[in-house]
Amino acid sequence: MTRPQLARSVAACCAALVALGPAAACSGGILGNRGGDTTCADFLSQDEEAQRETIRVYLEEREGNEPINLEIATTRVIIVGYCTTFARDSDPIRSIEG
Repeated sequence: MTRPQLARSVAACCAALVALGPAAACSGGILGNRGGDTTCADFLSQDEEAQRETIRVYLEEREGNEPINLEIATTRVIIVGYCTTFARDSDPIRSIEG
């Protein structure tokens, strides 16, 4: 591999890491899923699937058992409402507990 080819390959790898890094972090990939410690800002930036997984981890932490889909869906509606109205971006989603 010539020097220019190597430089292009390294640049392409760096660009891919920069592009994919935030997506992996938001979905719980790099940073891990923080469950109830997830901030409202982080939660609202997640896609629906990642939000459901964050809520599943949070409810499992709180209740000690695997939540059912209805409980996850209901809690998601409550958290989205809370985070978009009353909460600050830095508030953890577990703040819905009162």
